[in-house]
Amino acid sequence: MYRATEDGRNIFRFYNAELTRKAQDRLTLETELRRAIEQQEFVLHYQPRVDVSSGAIVGAEALIRWQHPQSGLVSPLRFIPLAEETGLILPLGEWVLKTACEQLSAWLTSGLLPMTLAVNLSPRQFQHRDLVKRLRAVLDATGLPPGLLELEITESAIMQRGQEAVTTLRALKDLGLKVAIDDFGTGYSSLAYLRRFPIDTLKIDQSFMRDIPRAPALWRSRPRSSPWRATCVCRSSPRVWRHRNNSPSCSVMPVTLIRGISTAGLLRPGHLQPCAIPA
Repeated sequence: MYRATEDGRNIFRFYNAELTRKAQDRLTLETELRRAIEQQEFVLHYQPRVDVSSGAIVGAEALIRWQHPQSGLVSPLRFIPLAEETGLILPLGEWVLKTACEQLSAWLTSGLLPMTLAVNLSPRQFQHRDLVKRLRAVLDATGLPPGLLELEITESAIMQRGQEAVTTLRALKDLGLKVAIDDFGTGYSSLAYLRRFPIDTLKIDQSFMRDIPRAPALWRSRPRSSPWRATCVCRSSPRVWRHRNNSPSCSVMPVTLIRGISTAGLLRPGHLQPCAIPA
C-alpha cells in the first residue's frame, strides 16, 4: 500500500520480499531515531559563510548530524525525511534551535564579533501554530539578540502555504528575526513570487554551480548579449541579478547567497560577480 502511494496513487503494486526488508529498515530507523532524541545523540556542525570579495567569515549555518553509537555520523539525508514524516522533527528542530542559539551566545560572550547564525526550519515547524511563541522562548532563554538568528525555510514550504506563509513570515520579522529562502531554484523559482514575501536572504541552490568548473566552455560560449550572468554576494548592501546590458533588473532582497562554492575554480573571475544597486 505504501509503495503504491509513493508511486502516485490509483495504482497497484505486488508484494515482494524487498518491501518487507524496507519496512523493517524503516521501523528500525524510527526506533533508533526516537532513542537518539531521548539520549541526545545529535551534534551540530557549523559551516562558515564567507564573503567572496574579502575572504572574511561573515556568518555560519548550523547543520545537524546524528552521532550513532554503532554507525558513527549519520547523514541528515537519511533521518530528516523520516523525522519530518513521523513528527519527530518538532522536538529535534527545537533542540537544534536552542543549541545553536546557546552556542552563538557563548561565542559572543567569549569576545567573538557579532555574526548571523542560520538555522534550518522544517516545513512542519514552519506550519506549527506555536512557532513564534517557541522561538521567543528560545531567544529569552539564551539571551541571543533576535537580529543575529536567521531562519532558513525551503522554497516549497513557503509556496505551498500561500497567504498563510506571508502572515507567518511577517510574524517572524516582527520578532526581529532574519528569514531566508533555502534551495531557491529547485521548485517554483520565480522572482515575481519573492516580492510578496518579507525575506532577507535568497540562497541559490548548489545545483546551479556544480557544472561550472567541468564545463567552463559552455559559460564562455554565451554571447555578451546573453541576458543572465551568475551573481553571488555575501555582504549586507542590496544586491540584484544583473540583467540585459548589465543593468539592474529588480531589487528583491538585501543578500543573495549561492551554495556549493567548495572549490577554488568556482571563485575564478567571471564565475561569480558581486553587483550593487546604484545609488
